[in-house]
Amino acid sequence: MDAASAASLLAGGGIIHDHSGTVLPAAVPAAPILLQIAEKGCSGVQEAALELIVNALDF
Repeated sequence: MDAASAASLLAGGGIIHDHSGTVLPAAVPAAPILLQIAEKGCSGVQEAALELIVNALDF
C-alpha cells in the first residue's frame, strides 16, 4: 500500500505528470534510485518503480 501511495505521488507531479504526459526535471536524479529499487526491492515496490520508469520513457 505504501509503494502504491508513493508511486501515485511521483506520477501525479513528482517526476512525471500522467495526465499531461510530461516528464519533469526531477526524473533525472530519480532514475538511478528507481532502477536500484526495481532491481533490489520487494515485488510490489519493484512493480511500482518499473511502472514509473516505463511511463517516463513512454512520455
